[in-house]
Amino acid sequence: NPGSANNAPVRRKLVNIFLADPTSIITLATSKSGSHALDAFWDGTQGLMMLKERICSILAGSMTELRDDWVGRVVLRNWMVELFVRRKVDWIAKVKEGEGGKTVAVAAKEEEGEATDTKKPFPAKTGKGPAKKAGDGKSAIQLAREKFAAGKSKGEMKVVRGKGTGANAGMIKSR
Repeated sequence: NPGSANNAPVRRKLVNIFLADPTSIITLATSKSGSHALDAFWDGTQGLMMLKERICSILAGSMTELRDDWVGRVVLRNWMVELFVRRKVDWIAKVKEGEGGKTVAVAAKEEEGEATDTKKPFPAKTGKGPAKKAGDGKSAIQLAREKFAAGKSKGEMKVVRGKGTGANAGMIKSR
C-alpha cells in the first residue's frame, strides 16, 4: 500500500534521491518510461504534500520545455501543474481530495476493504407518463419489464381483429 504510514520514510528517501538533482525530474518527465515513474511518485507521495509540491514546482519551472514535448504534456496534465501555477490553494485542495473525488482516508479504507459501498441508485424520474404508486419506487422501464415478463410467462395468445384493408387485414395473433 503506497499510502501506508509505515513505509513513509522509505518513500520520502526514494523521492528525495530524485529531488537532489532537479534535472532528473525533467528528464523523467520527457521520457516515456520516466513519465510512468513520475506517475508512480504521485501515488508514492500520498500523505507527503511537501514532496508533491517540490516535484510540481520543478515541473512548473520547466513548463515551456514540457509543453513542447508530447510526453511532457501528459505529465503536466497528470500533475495538474497549470492549476498549481495559477491557483495553488485549489491544487492543494484537489490533491488532498484524492482521485475520484474521495478523501485520502476513504481511499485508503477502500483499498483495505473496510469501506462500505456508498453509491446510491438514481431516483426514478417523475414527469411524463402515468402516475406511479407512492411506495413502489420503480422506474417506468422496470414496470414495463415486469409487465412484459408477466405477459410472456402466461403464454396466452389473444386474437385481435386487424383494422387494415389489405390481404393481411385478417385475424392477427399477439400476446
